Parts: sequence; C-alpha cells; structure tokens
Amino acid sequence: MGSRSTKGTIWDEVGFFGHTVGMVLKRSTGAAIRWFDETFSVDTDYRSAYFRDKGIKYAKQGRYTHAAEVLEEVVQTNYEDFEAGFHLAFCYLKLDKLQSGINLLSHYYKAGHKDAKVISILGMALIQSEMYEDAVEVLKQGAAENLDNFNIHYRLGMALDHLERYDEALLAFQNAMKLRPEEPRVYRSIGFAMEQLGMRDQAVQLFKRAAQLEEGRRG
Repeated sequence: MGSRSTKGTIWDEVGFFGHTVGMVLKRSTGAAIRWFDETFSVDTDYRSAYFRDKGIKYAKQGRYTHAAEVLEEVVQTNYEDFEAGFHLAFCYLKLDKLQSGINLLSHYYKAGHKDAKVISILGMALIQSEMYEDAVEVLKQGAAENLDNFNIHYRLGMALDHLERYDEALLAFQNAMKLRPEEPRVYRSIGFAMEQLGMRDQAVQLFKRAAQLEEGRRG
C-alpha cells in the first residue's frame, strides 16, 4: 500500500523517539549513529511495528478514538495485517462507524479469517446495520463450525427473527439456551419466537422463567 510513514499523535511520536533513543544507547557508538539515521530516514517497518503495537494496546484499553487514529495509518501501510485490521474494525464499531467496521471485517472474513471472534462480531455488526440476510449467511456457517459458541448461535437467532423466519430462529435460540441455560435473554427471545408461531402458552412460561432468572441475579 505504498511507503507512507506511520504516525500517531505528538505524544506517540515522542514515545517512539524515546523508544528509539533507548535502543540506540544499547548499541556501540558508530553502529548506533548509522542505525539511528537509517531508522528515521528509511526504516518505515520499524515505525509501523511500534505504532501497530501502540494502536492495539490502545484498543484493548478502550481508547478507541486514539487507537483508530494510530491503526488507520498502520492498516493503510499493510492492509493484510489481520491483527491491526481486526482491532481497527472493532474500534470503528465502538465509534459507531458501522460500515467502515463491516468493510474491514468482511475483507478479512473473505480472505479466510473465519475464526469465532470475526464471525461473531461481523454478524452482530451486520445485524446492527439491518443487513440480516448477510448476517445469516455469515452466522449460519459459523454456527455449524462453532457448536459451543453462545454468541454465534444467539446472534443467528436474532438475524433470523428479524427476517421473520421464526422456526429457524427458534432452533438457533434453543441451541444457544443449551450452552447458557441460565441466560434470561435466551428465554425471552425463545418466547417471542414462539409467540409469533402462535405458541402463546409456552411463550408465557418462558417469559416467566426469564423474569425469575433476572430476579435471581438481582437478589
């Protein structure tokens, strides 16, 4: 993606400078000077690695705006850096930049990064963007390959419910319930699906069970 230098805020630049000087002091004088000159004039890889680590750290700390500013530069330099791109996409979603987050996650998903965290977060982002068919496509495959992942099964149920495919939604919610039998929202979601299918008596019992579980948590 070109040779653009990676930059952060002024304090990130100061941190990078201090980090680099520290590395220089550990080297012999002649080699240190040459290395210092090469670092600041040529070595964009070293700068990218420093800011990549900084950006991911900021994202994990919940400093999403700052992390996005740093990671955008990193990803522009190397779009195939999955870890940097994933954390940037996560920041976008936290900052309500849904389409930007979806675009990045979709790129990595299509490139073969189909682990549970990508599927779950991409599926949720697609649901939030009301792209329910796309969400079902991603989450259905993910559910088949991640039988023990609650979020994937539950979010698949949500997407199907939005599409009014209540029979399928019910099955997905029931699979989620098997994984977390004490989760109130699952019982409520199953109840809503049953209600749409005309199973009102069963739905009422599930709503009561959800209320009991919530009361137990408060107690």
